Amino acid sequence: MATMKEETEIMFIKSLTPKEDKEFVKSASFLDKENYARSPETTYLMGCHAIIHDDKESLKEISKVASIYNIEGKLDKFACNLREYAESKNEENYALTINGQNMFPLHNSELIKRSDLNFKDSYMTFPYEIREKIATKIFNKAAENKLTELSSPTLLYSRNYSNKGIDKSAAGMNIGIRSTLIGDQDGKKEYMALAKMLTKSSEISHFLKIASMVEKLDRKYNLYPYHRETGRYGTSVDLKPPIEEIFILEKNASKEIDILGKKYSLSKLASVPVDTYLRALGGEITKSLLKDGALSEERISTILPTLPRSDKAILDKYLSRE
Repeated sequence: MATMKEETEIMFIKSLTPKEDKEFVKSASFLDKENYARSPETTYLMGCHAIIHDDKESLKEISKVASIYNIEGKLDKFACNLREYAESKNEENYALTINGQNMFPLHNSELIKRSDLNFKDSYMTFPYEIREKIATKIFNKAAENKLTELSSPTLLYSRNYSNKGIDKSAAGMNIGIRSTLIGDQDGKKEYMALAKMLTKSSEISHFLKIASMVEKLDRKYNLYPYHRETGRYGTSVDLKPPIEEIFILEKNASKEIDILGKKYSLSKLASVPVDTYLRALGGEITKSLLKDGALSEERISTILPTLPRSDKAILDKYLSRE
């Protein structure tokens, strides 16, 4: 008769057992530690038990029997699934964890690129301080994986944004607009004081400090929900609408993508019919190049350089026909 603890472990083993090996745990109801060689199923179950508890001595003996039953590969697959499960629970592999929920996975290059694009699409839904935390984690993981193409919100909030293109006049005007939306005279003065502070430095760190202070005022005077709902003024980063657009335009205007030694401009790559990408790269990769149903220069510049050489060769073949 299995104990509650054993029943829980057996359920866990069943959940991590690959679909093709489910028959090895289908009827498992207890851990037969004394007779692990009784059958392939028992050997598999006890091998999984030893792997979970990192019992190297027992696993060494069980592996000998597993070899006889020709199921060593099945135990290897279970061990791999267990490692992936452990990684999925490790908060270090995510840019953000809130109330036990992990967000923006960073396990590998593909997930880092996907999280970067997801952050670009959703950063306004997070408070300023959380944006900085997410962006910094994405940026650092990208650096570890030698990824250099990141979206502008990730660069901005991770403090790795170019000073070029900052429009202090537009930023000051947008802070001024906020001051007209409230009746509190002290609040108006607080906003205008921040607008004046913009002129004291051109450093991005100074700019972001003011942006954070503006957002705190937004919350104090109940403007934050208004911005989020309408999207007209947005929050911190959007108190200067031209900045991000200027940065992206300057970044992409002279941007070319190298595909097997051939240079393709971003504008050309974004004008290629979607069907061409579908035929060359398949549905999954093509979908990652789209935003709101259209090809995105930002996503093209982020994803195409990271494609395997074989995919680039096929894409180059199709592009040469356009």
